[in-house]
Amino acid sequence: MKLTASAGKWADRDGCAVEFYFEDQKNKPTRNFAGKIGDRMFFADPARRGRIAMLVGLGLRNKFDRDGLRKAASEAARELVDRGIAVASFDLCSWPGEDATESAVVAAESVRLGQYRFVRKSDPPKEKFLQTFTVL
Repeated sequence: MKLTASAGKWADRDGCAVEFYFEDQKNKPTRNFAGKIGDRMFFADPARRGRIAMLVGLGLRNKFDRDGLRKAASEAARELVDRGIAVASFDLCSWPGEDATESAVVAAESVRLGQYRFVRKSDPPKEKFLQTFTVL
């Protein structure tokens, strides 16, 4: 898996844009998305010329912690892989915390660990992984 960290606009990125929203956040892109823990929604994003975007709910802002960050990132990665999406960009701007580097490291570790699958010797290997993961 190729991991990069960069700044830029969503429109410049390939693959699926993954955005994270809190339940009590006001500027959600759609009324149909509540932002509760475990909520996920895919849609064609007009701001990205119709490319697919994924919204991930983080729950309430005042109850969010590093474990919530790990869970949200790993579940988002699993959902992307299960849908056959190989390239994703995660926007970490909405995550609370003073250390952006620490948040990026936690997200990257969680994405990688979230793709782990136990495979028995008799089972055929499933080669479904994110190929490129970018942290914005």
